[in-house]
Amino acid sequence: EGSQTPFRIAKLQAMGAVAALLLAGLLAALTYVLRLVHSILWVPHRLERRLRRQGIRGPPRSLLSGNAAEYVAMTKAAQSAPLASFHHGFIGRAAPQYREWAARYGRPFVFWFGPRPRLVVSGPEVAKAVLTDSTGAFEKGTTGSGNNPQARQLIGEGLVGLTGEKWAHHRRVISPAFNMERVKGWIPEMSAIASSMLDKWEVQGGTHTEFEIDASKEFQTFSSDVISRVAFGSSYEEGKRVFQLQEEQIKLALLAMRTFYFPGFRFVPTKKNRRRHS
Repeated sequence: EGSQTPFRIAKLQAMGAVAALLLAGLLAALTYVLRLVHSILWVPHRLERRLRRQGIRGPPRSLLSGNAAEYVAMTKAAQSAPLASFHHGFIGRAAPQYREWAARYGRPFVFWFGPRPRLVVSGPEVAKAVLTDSTGAFEKGTTGSGNNPQARQLIGEGLVGLTGEKWAHHRRVISPAFNMERVKGWIPEMSAIASSMLDKWEVQGGTHTEFEIDASKEFQTFSSDVISRVAFGSSYEEGKRVFQLQEEQIKLALLAMRTFYFPGFRFVPTKKNRRRHS
């Protein structure tokens, strides 16, 4: 019995250590759940009540995804329908949710991506007040790549997504590359690329008085060619594979921005996640 006493003490100590670890793990999990409930349920509910008090309404939201599913469905439906005729009213096709929700709930209105609201305002005076503000009262939102690890993984932290001192630093770094005198020097190269594109259209049209082109694809190629020539001294054809990968990268990033990100989902081996990691 005397020889078993140290063994029992060691066993009790081990059990105590395991219990302490389990308790610590339980507390950590509970803390995480409470923070999740606070950020996903309580904060959006509080913001929604404040907006309603000010008369700002919007479409009913899902607790987890907000209005993301409705947003995606409306966009797909609008873009899949053929254009009835040529006109400049492109908002109903490119962003149908703005037109439909504004008609239904008035302006301004609010909609949600996950637990984060997007307040849609209109009118030149309001837009001017927001865009020209220098006090920092209107911070750049984090509903895009800054709030979605999947999107941030693909497009990084560029000038578009940065705020504050980081934005100012990046702006100072790239400003010399875009001063007016430098841009003027690109005009001959850009003009030559545009002339080449027009010559190709003439060959494609031949003797026909009318013919169709894919304007979106043509101008995307034109823009890529300009960037390749003025920035890297090469042509679009030489870097074609790089631009194709960038196009796919942008599509995957936009898809991530349009959907609610649930913590940890980027590690699930779905087809799109595997492609993002590759």
